[in-house]
Amino acid sequence: MVLRFQVVNMGPPLRDVYVGFYTQLVSGNKNAYGTWPPGSNSGPGTWYYKVHEDYDAARRLFREHYCQALPYPGSCNFAYCPPWVALKLLATHPQPVSARP
Repeated sequence: MVLRFQVVNMGPPLRDVYVGFYTQLVSGNKNAYGTWPPGSNSGPGTWYYKVHEDYDAARRLFREHYCQALPYPGSCNFAYCPPWVALKLLATHPQPVSARP
């Protein structure tokens, strides 16, 4: 999914403006559940709050991966649910992403 946000200034010049984006990323093994959507009684339990989060600075990418138990990431079973869920900033205007800290 690609989302595009456009901020339009309708007043005096903006200075030191930051725009945030919140999401609760959730990943898990859909095949481990007898019913859908997943619930605490239909398989290994909820996916929420069982995550290992990481920021990959080289790719400017925030990523999340399902982890079955604590401590994270040492006891995560990545073979159980290998795909990552990620959020990435693709572009900015008028300066490119590479010009930003």
